Amino acid sequence: SNADAATDANVDAHAATCRAHHKLQEALRRYFRLRSSVPSTRFANKVAIDCGAAPGGWTQCLLDCGVSAAYAVDPAELDPSVSAAEGAIHLKETIESAIPKLTGRGVVADLWVSDMCLHDTGDQVRYLLDARDAGLVREGTFFVLTLKCNRGHSDDTFDTNAERIVRDTLLLATTTTTTTTGAAAEEEEEDK
Repeated sequence: SNADAATDANVDAHAATCRAHHKLQEALRRYFRLRSSVPSTRFANKVAIDCGAAPGGWTQCLLDCGVSAAYAVDPAELDPSVSAAEGAIHLKETIESAIPKLTGRGVVADLWVSDMCLHDTGDQVRYLLDARDAGLVREGTFFVLTLKCNRGHSDDTFDTNAERIVRDTLLLATTTTTTTTGAAAEEEEEDK
């Protein structure tokens, strides 16, 4: 029935939101060398931008970590529980079109996270650099990028692109107190 299909879709969206939440929580926990969840005060009163936000797991994780505003940028819908969360601001568009709008609103991000699935993995860094050039991110902005969706390319091509991205990202380190950390690659299960 249509009701069952709608219920199944809601369960699938909620499950995806939870998986994404745990993925970012784990990355933050490892970065800060914490034994348990990132405390709700870690990013108190900070502003975050979540690129490729749908269904909203990373946005919810950022809110759970204390950000006062999480700009969820994605043309797709967010899970209703995330859309309704205090501090969540959904921009139903691409990050490319959102950058000038956010800059025009005077937004400056303390955190930039991106779990977008892009054909060219290098676009992750390009959008971050575009945001920096526009004044949307600044020195000291904390960022997390995932590199994925490399379908149709060999492992060697992915490795070459990842090395280039890491090299380009190191260019963001502008002071002696800036730290850039590496990430572990993992194979993601095929979407069904």
